[in-house]
Amino acid sequence: MKSPYNSEFYHSYIGESEASAATVVPKIVELFKPCSVIDIGCGVGTWLKVFKEHGVQRLRGLDGSYVKEVDYRIDWSCFREANLENPSRPENESFDLAICLEVAEHITPDKADIFVNFLSGCADVIVFSAAIPNQGGTDHRNEQWQSFWASKFIQRGFYATNLLRSQIWGSDQCAYYYQQNMILYVKKDSPWIAKHSGAQWQSDPDNCQVLDVVHPAKWLQAHDDRQLGLKRIRRALPNAIKMAVERRIGLRKNVAD
Repeated sequence: MKSPYNSEFYHSYIGESEASAATVVPKIVELFKPCSVIDIGCGVGTWLKVFKEHGVQRLRGLDGSYVKEVDYRIDWSCFREANLENPSRPENESFDLAICLEVAEHITPDKADIFVNFLSGCADVIVFSAAIPNQGGTDHRNEQWQSFWASKFIQRGFYATNLLRSQIWGSDQCAYYYQQNMILYVKKDSPWIAKHSGAQWQSDPDNCQVLDVVHPAKWLQAHDDRQLGLKRIRRALPNAIKMAVERRIGLRKNVAD
């Protein structure tokens, strides 16, 4: 079956992605000063490109065989082909920071734990963003609330915080879904936890629903009368066509009789 992740797919949002990265990456670099970054589900390397522009020297991107060298935004040697349904870490490599942005919703639901296990082993600091229910998008298979993923990371020894999300909330240059979904996870024994004790860390997997939010832009989009009208038309169209065909067949039958 033909993959939906082709050059057209990536180029359709590359400008939005790069503008968002330009907003978020400086804040990540200021907080953690990473020397190495791995991007799981890197696409054409848009976010890695911005990390490189901010001085991060060692970069690694993982994604499927559908990503092509001609589209890649940084040196192709940074890319490693991976099956994100059952990924494995690059051998003999460790990273200061892992990012996984708007990727997990593309993973089959029964692979969610495998995917989080993999992410948890990539770095002690993880920037994670995944689509919420009814967010919509290409080939979304597992849209979940932020707390769904947070509980899994917390069970694997990470604490969750809104710290990064609060710093980008309301930005005109950052896509709403990053503002809405971006949660920062840090290994619970990391010195960074104590350094930022006021970050309102979530450490209870059964009580992290406070992380569940919907961005105003998404709410307005979902309640836009014109959009709702189009949705109603799309839902009604199949039945309307069926009724029209049946009516036409009936008219022909009556004439023949």
